[in-house]
Amino acid sequence: MRFLICTTFAAIVSASPGLNHGLSKGQWHPPVAGDVRSPCPGLNVLANHGILPRDGKNYDHDMILEALPSTYNIDEKLATGLFQQGLRTTVRSGATTFSLDDLIRHDIVEADASLSRADAWIGDDFTFNLTIWDQTRSFWKNPIITVEDLAHSVEARWRTSKATNPWFSLLGERIPMVSGGAALFTSVLGNSTAGTLRKDFINEWIVEERLPIRLGWKKNKTPVSPDTVSSLSQRIFAKTDLAGEINGTMTRALLVGHGGMAL
Repeated sequence: MRFLICTTFAAIVSASPGLNHGLSKGQWHPPVAGDVRSPCPGLNVLANHGILPRDGKNYDHDMILEALPSTYNIDEKLATGLFQQGLRTTVRSGATTFSLDDLIRHDIVEADASLSRADAWIGDDFTFNLTIWDQTRSFWKNPIITVEDLAHSVEARWRTSKATNPWFSLLGERIPMVSGGAALFTSVLGNSTAGTLRKDFINEWIVEERLPIRLGWKKNKTPVSPDTVSSLSQRIFAKTDLAGEINGTMTRALLVGHGGMAL
C-alpha cells in the first residue's frame, strides 16, 4: 500500500504543471497547460529549460539570483535590478515574488516598440509576433549582427510603433530606452565589446525561446553588468537617427531601463 501511494504521488508530481513535468533541469520543453509566460524571452527561456520553475509562477529573489548568473553570467547587481523590476509588476501588496504573467503590465518590463511583441494598445503584448520579428530581422543581412544592424532594427520598430499606436508612450526622454533590450540580449548571447552576435543564436532564443546551446552558444566568461548594457545601449542608440526626436537628455537609468529582458 505504501508503495502504491508513493508511486501515485510521484505520477501526480510528474504530471503537474508548475512542478517538473517529468523533465530534468536544463531539458528544453515548451510550456504546457497551466504554465504562464511573459513578454520577456530571457525569462521564458529559463522556464522552458526548467532553470526557473517551469510553471512560471512565484519567482523569488533567490531563484532569480541563481538562474541569471548561472545561465547568462549576469552579475548580481544587474540580476537584483531585474528582479526588482519584476516585483514592480505585481499588484499584490507586500509581494516578495512575481510570476511571468505579471510582467504583462504595461510600461514596466513590457514596453512599446518591442522587437518581438506587439504594443499593448494592439491587444496581445506578450506573445511572440512573427510579423514584428520579421521586420526586426529584415535588417540583419549577414550571419553576424552588428551595432549598426541593431540600430536599424530598433529605429524601424520605434517609428512603426509610433505611427500605428495612438497611445504610443516611448517619447521624449524615454526614447533611448528602445535600445536597452537589444543591448541586453547582445551582451548575453554575443560580444558586448564588439557589439556583435550570431543571427542564429538570437533567432533560436526569440522564436523558440530556447538556449542556443545546440548551435554552439556558451555562456560568456565576462559577467554582464549594468555598465556593460548601458555602454552598448548608448552605442546602438548613437547609430540611429532618433536623437533629434528627444526633447531632453539621455540618462544612464533610461538607457539601462528598457524592461530588462523584454525585447
